[in-house]
Amino acid sequence: MTIKLVPLAAIGAGALFVYSGVRGFSVLKAAQNIIKGTPPQTAQVASTLTLPGGATQIGGTVAAGGLPGIAEKYVGKLRYVFGGPPPMGTVDCSSFASKVLAEAGVKNPGGAPYDPRTHGPTTLNYLSWNGAKTIGHSANQAEAGDLCVWQTHMGICIGGGKMVSARDPQEGVGIDNIAGDMPGELLFVRRLV
Repeated sequence: MTIKLVPLAAIGAGALFVYSGVRGFSVLKAAQNIIKGTPPQTAQVASTLTLPGGATQIGGTVAAGGLPGIAEKYVGKLRYVFGGPPPMGTVDCSSFASKVLAEAGVKNPGGAPYDPRTHGPTTLNYLSWNGAKTIGHSANQAEAGDLCVWQTHMGICIGGGKMVSARDPQEGVGIDNIAGDMPGELLFVRRLV
């Protein structure tokens, strides 16, 4: 039996990408450390800057007033459609998150600019994105501005155990409880880095 190196390399690279994204490690730094035989290190952002839309980034985390404030202004104003845009004025959970991140000046997974005519990254892309790190799996760990991501749904925490998300065709974008939101799925509380 011959082992094909290209598929094996692709599987290894994919595993490194997913591991780095879920654990909040820089992919490049993780790969360098693995080659050196040392544990991967978490990427550090030491600067403070103001992002478009009034969000402030401190030490790698967008401050509470940024993402939650942007997300809340769309409550009841955008319609939900499974699979997201098009048509214009509609979103699903992950395209809504991409829209909010873009408005805060944060590039979404893949780094492509937000385009309201396309769906953009899915929840699985957000689970493996190295622009955020997983800080836990409990709604109690979520702080305002964190991404609450399950395998098939996501939202933006606004604090108090609540999040803004898009998933209901009647309500459109609305406020939901984080705890117990997606029965049978594992919650990943992800903080921007």
